[in-house]
Amino acid sequence: MINRVILSIGILLGPALPLFGSDKSAAELFEMRVRPLLAENCYACHTSARKGDLRLDSREGLVRGGSSGPAIRPGNAAGSLLIRVVSHTHERLQMPPQGKLSDRNIEDLRSWIDAGAVWPDTGDKLIASNPAATYTVTPEQRAFWSLRPLHETDPPGVGDASRPGNPIDYFVLDRLEKEGLAPVGSADRRTLIRRASFDLIGLPPTPEEVEAFAADTSPDAFSRVVERLLASRHYGERWGRHWLDLARYSDGRLGARTDTPYPNAFRYRDWVVEAFNRDLPYDQFILAQVAADQLPVESREELLAGLGFLAVAPNLDDLVDVTARTFLGLTVGCARCHDHKYDPIPTQDFYSLKGVFTSSKTAEHPLVDDPVVQAYKQSQERINARKEAIQDFITAQSEQLSEILMGQTSGYMVAAWRAMNGNSQAPPAELDPEILERWVKYLGRTDLEHPYLREWEELGGREGTLQQVNDLSRRFQDVVLAVHAEKKAIEDRNYVKLGGAKGVADQGTRQFTNLEFLDLEKWYLWRDLAAGPHPRGSFRFPGGVFYYGAEEGLEIDRFLSPVWKGHLDRMRAELKRLEDSAPDPYPFLHIYQDREKPEDLQIAIRGDRKNLGDVAPRRFLHILSEGTPKPFMEGSGRLELAKAIADPRNPLTARVMVNRIWQHHFGRGLVPTPSNLGRLGEPASHPRLLDYLAGRFIRSGWSVKQLHKEIMLSAAYARSSRHHQENFRKDPENRLLWRMNPIQRLDAEALRDTILAVSGTLDRTPGGPPNPLDEKHRRRALYATVSRTQPDRARSQCPQFPARRDRGSNATPVFSEQPLCHGAGEGPGRPLGQRVSRGEPGPHPTGLPIAVRTPSGSVRDPHGA
Repeated sequence: MINRVILSIGILLGPALPLFGSDKSAAELFEMRVRPLLAENCYACHTSARKGDLRLDSREGLVRGGSSGPAIRPGNAAGSLLIRVVSHTHERLQMPPQGKLSDRNIEDLRSWIDAGAVWPDTGDKLIASNPAATYTVTPEQRAFWSLRPLHETDPPGVGDASRPGNPIDYFVLDRLEKEGLAPVGSADRRTLIRRASFDLIGLPPTPEEVEAFAADTSPDAFSRVVERLLASRHYGERWGRHWLDLARYSDGRLGARTDTPYPNAFRYRDWVVEAFNRDLPYDQFILAQVAADQLPVESREELLAGLGFLAVAPNLDDLVDVTARTFLGLTVGCARCHDHKYDPIPTQDFYSLKGVFTSSKTAEHPLVDDPVVQAYKQSQERINARKEAIQDFITAQSEQLSEILMGQTSGYMVAAWRAMNGNSQAPPAELDPEILERWVKYLGRTDLEHPYLREWEELGGREGTLQQVNDLSRRFQDVVLAVHAEKKAIEDRNYVKLGGAKGVADQGTRQFTNLEFLDLEKWYLWRDLAAGPHPRGSFRFPGGVFYYGAEEGLEIDRFLSPVWKGHLDRMRAELKRLEDSAPDPYPFLHIYQDREKPEDLQIAIRGDRKNLGDVAPRRFLHILSEGTPKPFMEGSGRLELAKAIADPRNPLTARVMVNRIWQHHFGRGLVPTPSNLGRLGEPASHPRLLDYLAGRFIRSGWSVKQLHKEIMLSAAYARSSRHHQENFRKDPENRLLWRMNPIQRLDAEALRDTILAVSGTLDRTPGGPPNPLDEKHRRRALYATVSRTQPDRARSQCPQFPARRDRGSNATPVFSEQPLCHGAGEGPGRPLGQRVSRGEPGPHPTGLPIAVRTPSGSVRDPHGA
């Protein structure tokens, strides 16, 4: 039953749209991720030097390739030599020479190639950046529509003045009349209240609320519905989610295998929710997220949590990009390697903003007194020191044990061969029975990922002679010992690169250090023999044949002599005592603060950090300044940057936010590319309306809730989504708003929350630490853990779609693909299925009634329509 319910919902919502693949988004991927990656790792050898007769500084060079053939096959990453080489799966070539790229970098290359390897036409040479002192924005560039000052006009007159509901409608009807279009009628009242409820709180109205509104004919009935929804604390949860998507929020920092946790990141999430609920003026919202630590003392404490916008960001380059896209709708990140191809943004502007953030640093702001903080830190230092001592001891003993056992490989293989062939001869006493059993299983496998036992497989079990087995096992043992020695040498070199034990233990350091690695096939051999348990795709590697360590069932304890075992037992007992007596973690905020000595950055020519050019003073963007922008003089410059963004004279800030709010009400912004109001973005469908609303937004004291009300009380918002053939012929995309956009799909989170709500199992507890999004999670999806490194396993069974930064109402969040898919029979929809099977009524999440089937098989409408 539940599968049919979810299927029906999916059909009514409509098919998912592709979230990636346009030339514009592919070009941004190239400029933001791929070009800097090539510049930093490849250009030293593969531009003018042409090593291997290969140039990688143009699409033509990549497609033509070098002495080993074409480097890429556009549209086919799997068949591209470049991917095999950087993934270290090529039989001969492994690049770059300084170490394997990170998984994220490799995935960026895959996505770019699969999308057609779009390379904006800048020729073989990258555009050189003009010196900052001579860069000039031309009058023609300043005349671009989104970069001109706001130009407010009075609402235009229309032929039928009785139609409009508020000034918004005059602008809309003016365009419709000029194009010969007539608006369709209003939506019915049940549809309207559901539309408003999902827009503002992301949950369906109750049947009682629907019926009460349907029966209320007073002129201000809908206005009161909007006021009620805006006053709901669920409003902040809905609109906080929209903002957190833009901020690229997560509960941890990207790591090699798992996120490095941000234990209090949720406090930023909760602050955002509360800021929307109390209608914090948007200019203050901006100042808080960029420079709350530098605001006046009387307002600082309640705004400090907003600095999580910066503190939980992935990296500095992303900080520049997310700040410019989110607040200004400009793709400044595309100027990292060269002057922006489309917009008047020189490379210096990118490094000017990056200098602001590199002159700052992350920090903790405790929410308790200092003695509590110090007591906890001292306790954790003792605990961590004891854990490290235990781990070091076990690791040393484990490695030594594996090395000893590797020297007995031949003996184990011969004994395993005898056992596999029914030989009753007892194995030598020095061989461990459990390890011998592991060898029997290992040699019986047919899915090995290395070739070093191929001769053994060809020997054919019973057909081999003892002499052949002895010879093969000795040769294999020599290979094992050689591979182990090579791995030890590589680890010694990596230890130095990582800066010692501290770097080895830090996921972030490991993620962004160019490390050396064993050849892949050698690694598979070493892993099978000596590696500890670890994730392996969607499975878990159980541990090597010779591995014993600290994991349950694989304890090394039985191999330790009494003296060594006693030492380990005493360390474990001391650790337990320390943990039992430790104080609870203290709460704190992840914040940003200035470094002692702020510094300007040099431009990284072509994005190469080893090839530095002119200094880029910390200052605002040229295009948003009068003349040459003045250098920031107050510390890092974050407060000056925040004020420049929030300045009502800034032509972009109000336009961008108004457009984002309009987007989530109509499914499409007045500018369809809400994070790109530059030349690569799409033009506004109603530029005068956008400027009118932006001006109103500023004059209202930057009140987001007031803007909601103005939009939602318009006739345009209340319109039906009915089809009109003649209108559709002239304006099939409904850019002129002759009806409400008909495909108002719920995003995956709202759909999940709705199923829980109508099944009566939604836990509405607000805020607090996150939990995994699994069958046990009954709170809103907003409060589920967000991981950068590993998407929630609960979502991994669903069809995966490439992420898009600008998600509309039909798209899932950047970190969440289809959370309904996991465990459909046991997951969040099961209670709804049970409710439907019992014939109980409930509101449909799309605003349509659920037709429920009674046990007798008849169908009835729960609303009686």
